[in-house]
Amino acid sequence: MSATGSIERPQMPRAPATRPVVTHDGVAVGYGTRKDGVTGATLAGFLTHHRRTDSPYSEGQLWHPSTPPVVRVASGATPQYIQEVREAVEIINRVLPPDWQMTFDPTPRQEDQPFGHGTVWYPGEITVNYAPSEERGRLGGFARAGGAPDGSPPFNEEFQTYVTTSSRVSISTDHGGSSAHRRALVVHEIGHTLGIGGDSWAEIYKLYPNSVMTYSPTQHGLSINGRGVLYALDRDSFRALYSVLQPGMTVEETYDALGDWMDSTMHISGEFAVAGDSVTFGAFGKNGFMEAYARGGATPAMNLADNAALSGTAAWAGRLLGIDAESSTVAGAAGLSVDLVTLAGSLDFTGLESWAAGQTPGAIGTGALWGDGDLGYSISVRGNAFVQTGGDDGVVAGRFAGAAHEGMVGTLERNDLAAGFGGTRQP
Repeated sequence: MSATGSIERPQMPRAPATRPVVTHDGVAVGYGTRKDGVTGATLAGFLTHHRRTDSPYSEGQLWHPSTPPVVRVASGATPQYIQEVREAVEIINRVLPPDWQMTFDPTPRQEDQPFGHGTVWYPGEITVNYAPSEERGRLGGFARAGGAPDGSPPFNEEFQTYVTTSSRVSISTDHGGSSAHRRALVVHEIGHTLGIGGDSWAEIYKLYPNSVMTYSPTQHGLSINGRGVLYALDRDSFRALYSVLQPGMTVEETYDALGDWMDSTMHISGEFAVAGDSVTFGAFGKNGFMEAYARGGATPAMNLADNAALSGTAAWAGRLLGIDAESSTVAGAAGLSVDLVTLAGSLDFTGLESWAAGQTPGAIGTGALWGDGDLGYSISVRGNAFVQTGGDDGVVAGRFAGAAHEGMVGTLERNDLAAGFGGTRQP
């Protein structure tokens, strides 16, 4: 369904949960799983709990915005508040699919009245307002979502489409707490506007204590999972709501749709040495969400174009390791060739093969053909990094490693594959 990755820092669990299983052309291949999510039944219960208890709809349908919203802060907010909203948006975006990424607009929304039922609603926007509690009528934060063109609240007789067109979030300026707590409060309230939670969440803390969307009676506020804010239940809730679930689904349909939801992340990793330094690459994913990474190796002492020891065409060869949308592991050869005059080149992945989800990757040649067996990209070098300029679908991001460009590492992101790759320079 989606792939998001980083050349240096993966956004899902940082340390690959792998054990060595095989060697591919000098690359030690690791494979394993880590239970870091929740079951489909737990997720369905969480997402539908308030809809069974306080929704006027007898079947408690799901709802969320009609399009990826733009988030803006109303005028009068301090630079610190604006930064905390920006960070809250980034935290949620890390777990949303690429086609549901929110946009943060730093331009203040000019308003001259405090938040209230009569405040203007802006189509396609989540407007965050900061005001003293006496102007808002309550301490802390709250959110309202509008479904009708005039911004009417979603739970009324006119709201029958199960999608919202605009939302408002209000935060008390006298709420107190640290910057981290205020940021988590914004995450919590934006989470409501995205379709998670309702008025009964404080009552279900005993059922789901590990969620930023519930209130902790012992902590006098939100449960916060460190700087990352989101717990496994929160991450899976956002991912499910914007992938396998649809607005208007009933409680029963929600449980059915999440019947095959996996609570464990699958990892595949590769490790090899570049000029004596360890380099690792690979991917991990579950439920159609995939992420690739590549890290390690010394920073080159100069740009590739300035490496006097190289001339003509330089080539690197190695391996690709990844996970596809079916949770199969994928492996193949990786070859990079660069014209040192034009700094243009080609990156080819060949002999691509796969092993089904749950099957340990084997020796080269023992897997099933993946796709048509190869992918190819034209690339351009910029300093010590390279990006694709054409070729097959996907996004390539890579860099050179080692003081004298002895190695290369990178990631490939496609809708059907997330993979890391790496290799060493050839004589």
